[in-house]
Amino acid sequence: MRNSPAVFLQDAALYEKILPVVRATLEEVRAVGIAIGYSESALPPVETAIAVTRDIYLDPRNTHKPSTLLDIECGKPFELEVIVGEVVRMGERVNMPMPR
Repeated sequence: MRNSPAVFLQDAALYEKILPVVRATLEEVRAVGIAIGYSESALPPVETAIAVTRDIYLDPRNTHKPSTLLDIECGKPFELEVIVGEVVRMGERVNMPMPR
């Protein structure tokens, strides 16, 4: 079995290494949302999204696993291209260079 995202959140050194990547990715996703017509108020601030997600995964009652982790555990290809690729395609449709 693979580790849940909580592993990354519980290891302070690892968390500090991945946090800039997560933050930059969410900022880009949010920028695409705004570019395709969502109002800024309709999209959570990046720091809020990070904090809410962190709190969910650190809650000991949480049994959620991301679908990509479930795919890997079942030996299926995971949805990286479907998820990330669609954000890239959305950005390209509004002439936003992707990835930034």
